[in-house]
Amino acid sequence: MIRSWPWGHFALVSVLLAGLLFTQSLISSGMESPDADQLRYSNYSINLANHGVFGLSHDGSLAKAAPGNANAPLYPLFVAILIKFDAGLQASLLCALENVGVDRGCPADFGALVVAQYTLALLCLLLLWSSCWLMFGNPVLASSVALLAGLSGIYAGYAEKILTEILLLPLFAAVQLCLLLLVQSGRIYWALLIGLLMGLLTLTRPEGLHLTLLMAVVLVLMALLRGRPGQLRLIAAGLLVFIITLSPWLVRNQLQFGMPSLTTGGYGETILAYRLSFNRMTDQEWATAFVYWLPDFGDKVAQNTLPEPHYRRLISDNPDSFIATAKADILQPALDSMPREAVLGYWLKNEIIGKPLSHLRACLPIFWRGIWVAKYWGIIGLVSYVWLLFKLQGRQRTALLWFSLPAWLLVILHAGISINIPRYNLPLVPVYAVGWGWMVMKLFHPGAISAESRDGTA
Repeated sequence: MIRSWPWGHFALVSVLLAGLLFTQSLISSGMESPDADQLRYSNYSINLANHGVFGLSHDGSLAKAAPGNANAPLYPLFVAILIKFDAGLQASLLCALENVGVDRGCPADFGALVVAQYTLALLCLLLLWSSCWLMFGNPVLASSVALLAGLSGIYAGYAEKILTEILLLPLFAAVQLCLLLLVQSGRIYWALLIGLLMGLLTLTRPEGLHLTLLMAVVLVLMALLRGRPGQLRLIAAGLLVFIITLSPWLVRNQLQFGMPSLTTGGYGETILAYRLSFNRMTDQEWATAFVYWLPDFGDKVAQNTLPEPHYRRLISDNPDSFIATAKADILQPALDSMPREAVLGYWLKNEIIGKPLSHLRACLPIFWRGIWVAKYWGIIGLVSYVWLLFKLQGRQRTALLWFSLPAWLLVILHAGISINIPRYNLPLVPVYAVGWGWMVMKLFHPGAISAESRDGTA
C-alpha cells in the first residue's frame, strides 16, 4: 500500500531544490551559443517551428528542409514549441546556425528554453525524492538524496545545453518511480504508464527501443523464475502501449521513406563501427583501459606510468586510434560489399553473435568506462551505492535493486553497442545519489535511518 503522501515535506523540499537550481543558474556562465550536436538539434527545431518539417537544412540558408529521420523527434519538437512562443529564442538559434564557426556576436536570448529546462531538472529531482520516499519511507533521507543529486551539477549543467539529456532524465526518473509502484501494487495502470514513458524515451533517444526490449526480456525471465506467470500480462500490456506510442512516428517514416524504422541515415552504423573497433584491443590495451578510463585522472596516470603502445590507440585524437580508424577499417569495407541497410544485421550475425567472446571481452572495460558519471561525485556515489546494497536487508534492498535496474541495463546496453562515454549513462546519477544520501545521513544523523526490511517496498 502506498503511504500517505507527506505533502509538507514535499512542499519544503520543492522549495529547497528550486533554490538550489536557481543558485546554480546564477553561478553558471549561462547558456552559450550552440555548437556541435547542439547545432543539429537547433536545426531540427527551427525547421519544425518555421516549416512544420522534421529535417535538417544543409546549405546554411535554413530554407525549408527535406523530411528526415536521422535522429529522434521528441526533443526538437519540445524546443520548436518554445520557439513558437519566444521570438528571441528563434533569432538566437537562427543566428548561430547561419554563422557556424564565425563569431558574429549572435544574441543569446535563451530565457524561455533555460526556464523550461530548469523546470525539467526540478521535475527530475522531485521524481527521485518520490522514489526514495517509496523505498525507505523517510522524507529526510529522500530530501538528502535529492539535494545531493542536485549538487552533482548534472541537472543544472544539462539545463543549459540544447541536448536530449535534459528530456531523457525526467522520463527515465519517471520510469524508475513507476517501476517501484508496479512492483509494490501490481496494478496494470503502472505497467501501461511505463510503456508510454518508454515510448516517449525512445522518441527522445532511439536506444530506448533496445532498452525496452532488454527490460522486457529481463522482466519475463524474472517472472518465470519467481513462479509468477501472471505478471506476463503486465509486461505484454506495457509493450502494447509502447508500440502504440511509437506508431505515429513509424507510420510517418513508412509514408516518407518506405521503411517504418525509428531512424535512418547511417548514424547507427557509425556508432556500432566505433564500438566494434575496440574488439581489436590487445591484452595490454584491454588492461590499460581500466586505468585510462577512470574519470578525470585516469588518462594522465596511464600516460605517466605505462608504455605508449598500451594506451596510444585509446586516445581518440590520435590518427591510429580505435575511433579514428573505425570508419576506414570497419564501416567502409562493409558499405563496399553490401547495402547500408544490411550492415547492422551482418555485424550482429558475424561480429557479435559470431564472435561472442571477443565482443564480451571488450564490453568489460567499456562498461567500466561508462559508469563514471559526474567524475569525483560519481566515484563516491558508486562506492556508497555498493556499500548500501550490502548494508540493506530484505525489502529495502529489493526496492533499491528494482529502482536501479533500468539504469544498469542501460549501461550494459551501451557497453555492447557504443563507445559508452559517461554522458550516455546519466540515469546512474539518481542511483548513486541514493548511496550518497544514505552515507551522509549515517555520518551526520545516524539515528534517523534504518536498514531494516520493514521500511521497504515489496
